Amino acid sequence: MSSNSSKKIGGQPISKIWEWIIKGDPVPNSKGYYSATCSFCEFHWTTAKVAKLKRHLAYDCNKIDSETKINVLMMLTSNEDSEDDSTTTSTTKSSKKRKSSDTRSQTCIDDHYENFPTPLVKEDQINKALAKMFVCCNLPFSLIEHPFFIEFIKILRTTYNLPSRWVLTETLIIQEVSRITLKVNRIIEEENNLTIAFDGWTRAPNGSGRVG
Repeated sequence: MSSNSSKKIGGQPISKIWEWIIKGDPVPNSKGYYSATCSFCEFHWTTAKVAKLKRHLAYDCNKIDSETKINVLMMLTSNEDSEDDSTTTSTTKSSKKRKSSDTRSQTCIDDHYENFPTPLVKEDQINKALAKMFVCCNLPFSLIEHPFFIEFIKILRTTYNLPSRWVLTETLIIQEVSRITLKVNRIIEEENNLTIAFDGWTRAPNGSGRVG
């Protein structure tokens, strides 16, 4: 575990993820990045970014304990304490500027005034629905940056800031996967005598179909 100060240069708090990651030496000319090593499986990063560290502990590390894994999944779900500039979305930047004024319920007003700023709650709902649509409908992620798709969204809601392709895949979908994983884990923990079965079609060597 790193013994570094709890504040980065400029006063920004260090991510909680470093409680489970061993911080190495600073990476030259990297704007504050460090090398790092997983304290559970000793996986090493030459340039460690918080988003990658979280995903490793949540999905890839096979030596992490269940309590820590759940904590990291919850961090991914809320996208809390991110210290990577690259993980800050344009949507999040604009949302922070409006946070104080959007905490009050303005849904009804927004429905009547097209140019009224999109409330944070509504923006979050749209982002979640957008991520589900791309995954469940098997849509190419590049579609989100297509001019016609952007035009379509702007017609539906002028003040909604459509996320980039990178934000969709690296933030919104990751958050949705984390939410589903936590939900499944909680369901399993509350049940007893579960049986997992698979039913599908397989094809025999002679070409005839049968149920597997």
